[in-house]
Amino acid sequence: MAKPMKKSGKGKKPEKIQSYFLEVAGLADIARNVSTFGETVKPLYAVKEGKGFRLLSHSVKLGDGRVMLYFDTDECRNFLTYKPGTSSEKETVCFKDTIFAAVPGQDIQNIPILEFAANPFETAKEKPDVMCLEVKRYSAVVKGVIGRALENGGIGKAYVFRSGKDWYVGSFSLIEEEEDTRVFAFARLDADARHSFFRYNYNTDRVELTDSFGEHSYMYVRIINLKEAPKFFKPMPD
Repeated sequence: MAKPMKKSGKGKKPEKIQSYFLEVAGLADIARNVSTFGETVKPLYAVKEGKGFRLLSHSVKLGDGRVMLYFDTDECRNFLTYKPGTSSEKETVCFKDTIFAAVPGQDIQNIPILEFAANPFETAKEKPDVMCLEVKRYSAVVKGVIGRALENGGIGKAYVFRSGKDWYVGSFSLIEEEEDTRVFAFARLDADARHSFFRYNYNTDRVELTDSFGEHSYMYVRIINLKEAPKFFKPMPD
């Protein structure tokens, strides 16, 4: 989580968390972003936004600011319960006041929602310094994310979005950070890829799109669908 707010001087207002906001396409996307698919659970943050609420989750740090994913909703409760899809059931997400108890073998994440009394986030004053590098094949991006995630024992994630007429997949995790510059590696997709996961079959070396999770012989990458392309994104000309 970002550093707590602190006083900038006597009589001055507390500082806010400098943020670069990225809107996700749906409620399931922000749930997928914080889901660990394990025993630990990461929280979501909530603030009042007009007559509704804004759910937020931090992604990566860019210089002095943080990328904050968000989704605006009319409803907000104590928990957001997320269940990934299977070969026989659809992916589901819903708000709950209490923890939803899973039956044995059922993969359910009860994500706590922390609602702040005042909004601690503000748009960063400086634009993020991001280098965008194109990779020839999107399968290489997916396999690269899997490789980096294995180092941490988790499930990696990639962003999917549309820019112009083309669809793209990108990740911050493929190239090490140099000084204050973040590198965003991306690749063009063959078609609309608004799904929940990429899955990689290590026996056939094949990458596929899917809305289900947990089948054997596959390794997975969470897809975070963005409503629009990030402002820092600069596709290379044909």
